[in-house]
Amino acid sequence: MFSGKTSMFLNSRNFKGKFRGELLLDLIEQNPIAISIEKKSINWNATTIIIVDNVYNKFTAFGVKPQNILDEVKIVAKNKNLPAVFYGVPDNTYVPDESVATFTDIFQLIEQNIPGVIASENSVRFTRFEGAPLFIIDGFVAVDRGQVSFIQPEDVLKIEAVKGSAATAYYGEEAANGVISIFTKANTGQHAKKEVFHSIKKDIDGFYTSRVFYSQDLEKTDVELDNMDAVRNTIYWNPYIHPDKEGNTTLNYYNTKVETKVKVNLEGITAAGIPVVKNTYYTIKK
Repeated sequence: MFSGKTSMFLNSRNFKGKFRGELLLDLIEQNPIAISIEKKSINWNATTIIIVDNVYNKFTAFGVKPQNILDEVKIVAKNKNLPAVFYGVPDNTYVPDESVATFTDIFQLIEQNIPGVIASENSVRFTRFEGAPLFIIDGFVAVDRGQVSFIQPEDVLKIEAVKGSAATAYYGEEAANGVISIFTKANTGQHAKKEVFHSIKKDIDGFYTSRVFYSQDLEKTDVELDNMDAVRNTIYWNPYIHPDKEGNTTLNYYNTKVETKVKVNLEGITAAGIPVVKNTYYTIKK
């Protein structure tokens, strides 16, 4: 049971603990339930008029600026902010260049570009330590070295190395042999190698994390929020509505103070898994 996105790692090992074998999985995601929804043509001209009228009424009646109408925004560069780490300033940093294309293994890439690091079996280590370092991938501690081996050299944005007390200050004894921190490109890092059959990595979606919709409370007033709530576009939203055995339920909420036409959108699912979709309308008048 989890919310949002998460990464699933599945590895097989032989009796010696080495990554060996082959994993074959059925599809994780199931096809969506087939439903039949009545198709209705949309009169975009009429819809546009309703939206414009609603914005105008809010502006003239309450002085609310037409925040629904936004200026065009052009994205001219990619966001290169890296995930947060907790070891301070690294001892060594490597940012890949064109030469990264000559490497086929992440551990080989680390050995050749981070001073004081040598490759060992399926890993690397600092020359001053006997054991393997703590690996961090995009700000999170790696599950094991098998997860690190998934990363393709061309997917690396940056590699940082930390030794000594700076490594153990936050990560404790787990980082006694130093820290190797790897940052990968968005949506490309940590891919399994094509020739590897004993490891599977897949991003899967969990349950949607529901948000709390603000509504007025006469016992606990908030002038600023209540004024915004009085002229809101979304009047009422509730993800937890459970009708009785007869299919009836009662809801209480405050309407907007603007004279407008309101659309009611009901979406749900029965205990037997049958989707329910219904739209209706009503008008607010003074």
